[in-house]
This record gives sequence, C-alpha cells and structure tokens, in this order.
Amino acid sequence: MKKKILIYLLVFILIISISIGYAVLTSSLNLLGSFSFVQNRFSVYLDELKILDSTIENANYSIADDMSISLSGSFKKPGDYIDFSVYIINDGTLDATMESFEFTGIDSAFSNYFECTLKYADGTSVNVGDYLQAGAARKFIIHLEYSYDIEDFIAIDNLNIGFNLSYIQARPSDVSSWNYEYIDREQIFYVSKAGIYKLESWGAQGGTLDFSGNSITGGYGGYSIGNITLNKGEKLYIHIGGKGEDYNSSLLSTTYNSTSYEHNMKVLAELKKLENLAIQYKTEYGSNLSISKLCFDYLRKGPYDQRYWNDILGYIDYSFVNYVDSTGTVDIGEDEYFIDFSTNEKINIRHLMVVLNNYYDNGNSFEIDSVSFSSDYANWVMDLMQVLSSIPYYRIENNITDRQVLLEYVETLIGTNADTYFGTSDMYSDLDALNIYRSSDLDLENLSTTLEKYYVSLSSKYNASNRLVSAREYFGDDDNSIKSNALELLKNTTMQNLILEGDYLSEVAIDLDYEVVAQAFTNYILNESEYLVTTGGGATYIAKNSGLLNSLKNDISSLLIVSGGGSGNYLYSVNYKTIHSGSGGGYIGGSSDAYYPNSDVILKYEGGNQAINEGTCNFGSNSGYGGFGLCGGLNAGGSGYIGNSLLNTKAMYCFSCEESEEYETKTISVENVSEIPTSQYAKIGDGYVKITYMGN
Repeated sequence: MKKKILIYLLVFILIISISIGYAVLTSSLNLLGSFSFVQNRFSVYLDELKILDSTIENANYSIADDMSISLSGSFKKPGDYIDFSVYIINDGTLDATMESFEFTGIDSAFSNYFECTLKYADGTSVNVGDYLQAGAARKFIIHLEYSYDIEDFIAIDNLNIGFNLSYIQARPSDVSSWNYEYIDREQIFYVSKAGIYKLESWGAQGGTLDFSGNSITGGYGGYSIGNITLNKGEKLYIHIGGKGEDYNSSLLSTTYNSTSYEHNMKVLAELKKLENLAIQYKTEYGSNLSISKLCFDYLRKGPYDQRYWNDILGYIDYSFVNYVDSTGTVDIGEDEYFIDFSTNEKINIRHLMVVLNNYYDNGNSFEIDSVSFSSDYANWVMDLMQVLSSIPYYRIENNITDRQVLLEYVETLIGTNADTYFGTSDMYSDLDALNIYRSSDLDLENLSTTLEKYYVSLSSKYNASNRLVSAREYFGDDDNSIKSNALELLKNTTMQNLILEGDYLSEVAIDLDYEVVAQAFTNYILNESEYLVTTGGGATYIAKNSGLLNSLKNDISSLLIVSGGGSGNYLYSVNYKTIHSGSGGGYIGGSSDAYYPNSDVILKYEGGNQAINEGTCNFGSNSGYGGFGLCGGLNAGGSGYIGNSLLNTKAMYCFSCEESEEYETKTISVENVSEIPTSQYAKIGDGYVKITYMGN
C-alpha cells in the first residue's frame, strides 16, 4: 500500500516540476507585438481528361466534382480496351500526398473480367503517399481492358465504372527534390527553406515525320543546369515544353465550318433518298444491279452519258433513272457538290461518282479494244487530252522552242491555278475517288454511309494534302513512273480516237508537246501538296516572374534558365526533304540540313542564336516549323539560356551542336539521348524540370 502511494506521489511531484519549469521560463520573456497566420490554400483537382486509344463503342467520359472520373461505353469482346490520360493539378500553396485511389462501380459478377491499371505518364507505378508539391502537376495514364482470361464469352453494354482519387495536405517532410512534368500551363515552385538549389531543365523534342516508309526524327530537346541561392518564401515560375506533334493528316485539317457541314448533310440526305428508291426499285422490278450501281447510273446521266464512259462502264439503265425522276423526290443537280472542310473546295458529285463507278466496275484496270489501261490514270485521260489540244497552237503561234517556257505555260492549265481544263476541283474528285476505293474503312456497297464518313465524320483524314500523299503512294514517288504512265495515255491511239474521234488537235502535236503535258501532270502530283508539317518542341524555362517566354523578352533579368526545343520537320513534295532536324539547346540551336535528292544542292538552316540583340531571336512557341528556345530557327533548334548572373556552376548540353567555352554560354555537345530525364542527356519526348535543394 505504501509503495502504491509513493508512486502516485512521485508522479504528482513530476507534474508539479514541469509546471514550475514552464512558469519560470515564461516569466523571463518579454513578448512584444502580435502573431498572424499566412493565408494558405489547398486545391488539388483533375483536369484535361483525354482518350488516348480505345476499341470500345459509345465511349463517354467526364470529370465530376474535381476528383472523380466517370466513364461509360460498350465492351463487346475480350481484348476491348480504353486508355486515357488525366492531369492531377496542385493549384494551391500547400503540398499534398495521395491518401487513396480506387476503381469503383464494377459489379462483383464482372470484376474478374477487367484489368484496371493506373500509372504515371513515365510508366512508374502510383502509390499511396506519393508527393505532389504545391504548384505542380502530374499526368496519369489509366488502362481499362476486358480481359482475355475468362471461360465464357459475354457482351457487356453500358457498364458504369467509377474511378476515385483522394489527396490530403502533406505533413512536413525532408523532401529535397521536386519534379515537374509537361502540362500546358504555368507551374509554381514555392521555396520552403533558404539555401542553394540546383535547377535542371530539359526542352522538348520536335515532331517526327513518317512518310512513304521514311522516318525523319524530330530534333531533341536541350538540357540546361545551374545553381542559384533562393530565400524562403520566393516563387519560381515554370513552363515546360511539350513534344512537337508528329505528322498525321489531322495536322493539316481545319475546323468544320457549320455552313459547309449543313450543306454536306443536306446532299447526303438526298443521296439517301436515292438509295432508298434503288431498294424499292429492286423489290418491284427485280434488277440484277446492286444498289450502288443503280445510284451510279442515275448520277451518270447527262454529262457522263457518252461513248467514252459507256464503253468503260456500260450503258445507263434509264428505266431506273425514269423511275427516280417520276417520284420527283430526289434533288441532286448536275452541278451539286460536296464541300471539302480543309480547303473549302467544291467537289462535283457527278464527277466523283463516275470515277467511283469506274473503280467499282473495273478495279485497278480496264480494257478497251484489247488495250489495257490503269484506272488510276485513265480517269485523267480526257483532261490530259484537252490540255494537249491547246499546246501545238500556243507553241506555233508564239514561236516557242524552249521546253521550260512551254512547261510553265502548261502548268497554268493544270492544278491549283488552272481556270480551265484540269482544275483543282477536278483533281480532288479523282483523288477522292481513289482514296475511297482503296480505304479499308470505307465501303462502296454502302454509298451514302461511305460518303458521310469521308466528307463529314472522317474528313480530317482525307484533306487536300493527304490526297496528293495518296497519289504519290499509289503512282510512285518519282518522275519516271508517273510521267511514263501519262505519256502512255496521251500517245495511245485507241484512247485518242475514243475521246475525240481523232479530231482532238487543231495542229499536229510533236514529242515536245506530249512530254511537257506529262511533265506538268507529274509535277502537280509530286509538288503541289502543302507542306507536310510536324511541329517543333517547346522550350522549357524557369523564371522569377510569371509569363510566357515571348513576354519575358522585355524582362530578361527575371529569366533564370532555358533549355531549347528541338525542331519539327516539313516535307515539300518528295523532291525536297529534311534529312537532319536541328536539336535544341546550347548557345546556338542545332542546325538542320535539307537536300534535293537528284542534285548536289544542300540547304542548311541555322538554329536560333542566344545573342538577343543580333535580331535572330524568336521568343517562344510550342509550334511552328522550328523548335524555339530562347531564340529559334526555321526548321532548326532553339537555343538555351544560362546568362542570368544569379546562376553559377552552369552549362548547357545539346545533341550534336556547336560548343562554347564562354562562362555565360557554356555549351557541351553530346550524343546521348533519353526519354527519361537524365543529367547531361538530350531529351526525347516532352520537356521536364527538376529542382534539388543542395543545402545552405
């Protein structure tokens, strides 16, 4: 009993001692003034949700209440999947950590049928406790797949799936390194403790051009490094360059014009009426012709009901034509057209249909009087003959013997600038028919659906430039193959007699006339496309003030460090191509070479120079032919920048570039590249920033 009392007594004495110690301490302090709390903000949310790839049907997705993703769609078979990306943004002033993440809403009966994965964009796994510093963002990649590992096949329609994330305010930690990924917005680094910080930045790579089996890699992003002393409470503003966009047809498309869209849908509605009448006609009269063939015949009436087309396609079934006209319900005039969204060019429907009919009936070739012709070229034979018919008279009247002068005249009759004969609309109609015939995702047996896909749903895949891309792929990428086929058509007696019954020339044509017409046609197919463009990689930079790089040209003292973006690519026909794209970084961005394959001409484009006052600067862009760093060059790399006097222990690294030993422009050329941000390596893909606390 005494022992127990003693214990209580000792505890009591201890408490008293502590209280006394505290009282003595506070009595010796003299506190003046007042305290206040700095206002802070906790703000973490999801943004920029995008589907990257998918095989599911009817996919719909959205971000709900900032931190939830909802997704719906139809998984029809094992192997169906959807991949999408989303950014997690810490837009507040307080660091955060991941508390939890989970997939929800999958019924337990189906849970074994799905594979759900969540990773960061760099491929690393996502874990509870992952740190997200204030002002930063990270990119998630989410994969959802209908698994192959099942015994029974079932179709699942409109399955609702949920995905939830939870972040909480981070507790104080010994974090000494902060990483920033690409996102198309400004990010902020809040300095939590005074000291020396190492700044590392990687610019972004330019887009890669893949064309006709050739791949031209975009220039690599540069790497810059330097140390700086910072005070607690300071802010650094970070902009990270995005990788240039690789070439695809959508780069050259334009946004739908509502008037064009409405016009095309109106025409398609008329075409659908025609198809329905063809179905009724077959039911009532038992025609052996297909639905599409009946429609082709109806649309051939008028300008294409002549010997040339009848010999190739057969005679029109006028019983169906009369059947349609008797209803008075179809309104497709001879001059009706589709509007091409990428060029606003009018594509004559009847011209298009007669060429489609040719491919529908004859495939790649057809025969007249035992003479075989390529369908690809024969669609242009009348146009070429008409061009040819004007050449001898022009040559004789103007006493022209120079081939180049005559060729320049012929080129005014073919293609973009032609007022008559072989105009752009004519060319587009023929090339559209070729694309539709050869495209695996289009079906001539379903004519209205096919044309809706081509001129509405999928028009970005089939723009003006892509038409000529397809022409080169199908006809050949060199002068000889195209020219020889054109000459074969022009000089073929059977075709000449068929088209104009032997009276196609007002004067006798000589070999020069034939040759320049074939050459002008070849030049149009090879050379008249728009530039095939990939965009340049964006510059990555860190500054003391907020703003885009081009706005900081008047506030250069706030710009701390820049790593230049790599150049994009362009291809102007097959005769003129870039073979080495300039990489970014260094005091002068990497140059690029371009050449004419059949000559000794080599063009060199110099990269942007860091010397701002020399007038060679272009401050900042994530797009364009060249990659832009502090300064950019056409189709060449943008320069880096480490000239701020606050930086020390600094250098710039760039792929295969010009070096410098000067302290403010120290540049080292490297051959190492990596998609993972690596010190002293040029960058593949998006840019990156890493900030490391080095101590006091």
